[in-house]
Amino acid sequence: MIRHEEGIDFIPANIELAGVETALVNVMSREMVLRHVIKGKHLKDEIAFRNRDYEIEAEEQTGGTDFTCESGNKLRAYREKTNYGGVTDAGAIFMYLYSFDAMEMVPLASPDIQPLNGVVHALNYNYVLGKI
Repeated sequence: MIRHEEGIDFIPANIELAGVETALVNVMSREMVLRHVIKGKHLKDEIAFRNRDYEIEAEEQTGGTDFTCESGNKLRAYREKTNYGGVTDAGAIFMYLYSFDAMEMVPLASPDIQPLNGVVHALNYNYVLGKI
């Protein structure tokens, strides 16, 4: 029996089916990657600020920028201003992703690095792949 970390156990019936594990892992890996890919170039300054009157997942939320990843999962990217020295919105600006599917918020960092095919936004160091 072959036990896969995704919770699928199987026993190849013959040598041809033994290759199923490789194909299955490739499909699962592809799905994992596509959960993190959004088409197009989206720069940090194009991501809308969150409306502080509502939680980010609230239906009434008018802030943030909604995306659908290549695998179909829904995300909302948003920025938040912080206060500094008692001055409203004078502090650092933070960026986050909220996953509607996983109901998780993930901090982002973005130097807006632009290779030829997109924009690089970095997930938090503690991010567990697949969390969104």
